Amino acid sequence: MKKPKKEGVPRLQQNLMKMVISPTGLSVSFRGNNMLIELINTEELDLNDIKLHPSLINLLSSYREGKHLLLSNVKFLNRVAEFSALGNITCNTAKNLASRTIEYNQLKDRLSYYCKVDFTKDNFQVVQDAEDENFFVVGFKYFNDTAQIQITKLLCEDINDSKLYSLISNHYKMSNGFRGIDVKFEVCNGGGANTKYNFDMIKNSNNLCLCILDSDKKHPSSGLGSTAAKFNSSSDTAICKHYIMEPHEIESLIPLGVIEHGLTEKRIDNSYIHAFEQASAAINYKPLAKLYLDHKEGLTISGANKIDEKYKDKFWIDVLKNAKNLKKKGCLEKLNCDCSPPCIAIPGFGAGLLDVGTSIIEKMSHVKLKEILPPELSAEWEVIGLKLMSWGCSSSNKIRTS
Repeated sequence: MKKPKKEGVPRLQQNLMKMVISPTGLSVSFRGNNMLIELINTEELDLNDIKLHPSLINLLSSYREGKHLLLSNVKFLNRVAEFSALGNITCNTAKNLASRTIEYNQLKDRLSYYCKVDFTKDNFQVVQDAEDENFFVVGFKYFNDTAQIQITKLLCEDINDSKLYSLISNHYKMSNGFRGIDVKFEVCNGGGANTKYNFDMIKNSNNLCLCILDSDKKHPSSGLGSTAAKFNSSSDTAICKHYIMEPHEIESLIPLGVIEHGLTEKRIDNSYIHAFEQASAAINYKPLAKLYLDHKEGLTISGANKIDEKYKDKFWIDVLKNAKNLKKKGCLEKLNCDCSPPCIAIPGFGAGLLDVGTSIIEKMSHVKLKEILPPELSAEWEVIGLKLMSWGCSSSNKIRTS
């Protein structure tokens, strides 16, 4: 990572740029994906009822194309497999799915969210009866339109955030033994402050969408930043939801061990050694500091004082005063600064940290990454990983239909 210019790296301006991320690689691809979909109340279905055919064909097509994981009872799938009026490809897809029902049935209890298609409901309605339920229900006609079987959207504040989310989902998959499952999304660029506007646009189009946001919190007691503060529970629908991470920013999710590796391998400029040493000293003393430190801009002495005064808690001053190995001189020794520009206590790593951090993690073994993830970050990686798995799981194997 070369030392960035003072003006920083401008964020991408294009809204809703699209690509697909997969934990098996970061290359741009337009293959599909989606969440687990369970077909329920199928026992008494009359397959001769042509009103059922469009949704059945579309749903099984989406499974065959890797856009969804489907689940249903084996007896029903065997009936579909023998019902030739649906076509050979659909029948063979049902036969393939029947052979994997036991495997997919176990996923229901491991995912935080999935979809149920109720074949007794002859409508397009989407219902989540309680906010804490881990599923939503749709009538079968919801999938009559092929637009509804398309890719789940992952809305990020910046499109480059998706690279780290892809690696987090891959780490979650490997840590939790999800074999034969991939996580893929159509990534949409929120455009920073425009993220809520773009979220509402996706929501109004009735597309499946998961939006992940930085909290922009600089202190455990602080409120949300301007972008995240626009979201609340009433912002969401059953098929379009947001998650605000506890850490200040996505760069906060990069372990210090990754930065250390980058310095050792000369991927990060030596001018950032002091920033690494100061950040390490602070975080070793108070691990929660990792979540609230502005990794790009760093922390000034006057900034630390202002934050602590605002929230009536000496979170940062305690760190600057007592952290062992924190290098102090001048204003930092006095814990007071009126200088202009203000003196820096913990320098930032600049706007290039995310790119270089993700490139290092991409080449790091799962075992090594697990070793360097501290508990505070590991917990957040688990939460984000589960959400990504739940909203974007798909089969990693090609579906045979012949």
